[in-house]
Amino acid sequence: MIDIHPPHHAPMTLREFFTHLFIIILGILIAIGLEQTVEYFHHRNHLAEARRQLAAERDLNRDVLEKNLRSVASMQAQLDRDVSILNEHLASPRTPLSDPLNYSWMLYRTPDGAWQAARADGSLGLMSPGELRVNTYRYEVFDTLMNSFHDFQRCIELAGAISRRPPSSTPSLQTTQELVSATSAAQGSLAVIQRFLGMESNSALRDATATAPQRENSDRNTGATP
Repeated sequence: MIDIHPPHHAPMTLREFFTHLFIIILGILIAIGLEQTVEYFHHRNHLAEARRQLAAERDLNRDVLEKNLRSVASMQAQLDRDVSILNEHLASPRTPLSDPLNYSWMLYRTPDGAWQAARADGSLGLMSPGELRVNTYRYEVFDTLMNSFHDFQRCIELAGAISRRPPSSTPSLQTTQELVSATSAAQGSLAVIQRFLGMESNSALRDATATAPQRENSDRNTGATP
């Protein structure tokens, strides 16, 4: 806050009055200029730090993406095998299952701490529209992906619970039909996850070539350093 002190005595002449007025105005302009300069460098450093945090988080999410892609491929093969075992059992319902069913699963959450921090501290408002749009799209995909994870988790946990009904080695016809239905639902949920992972994989490839030019354009617009 700018604190302005009036002169201790009234000016004696018109010239002295305007001299005092000029000094006051000049002092106000200098103070405002200094305050805006400090604010400018603060915003620049603030945005640069937010970018560093988001870039580090983006690298983490690339690693998580690769792990999820491998995990999804493994679970797809596992569920395909479960369906094959169940179909064999439907053809010969009195014989035990040819192999145990497997409804284990593993998916990894995408980190978003840096994004949440940038939203909370106002860093997003300092970004150029293009940079903000790219980051917002990326984390919206992550949110949708997390919701898909939850849907898949419910489906596969249900299938696992049904498979544990006794006798688990020779399930009844009704139980086998329920298992086929639950396993198919899990396969469908997993296919949705694979689709979103593919979208994010393509986005990661685009980031590798587009991040530098976008950041240079943003720097010119905001005056921030990368």
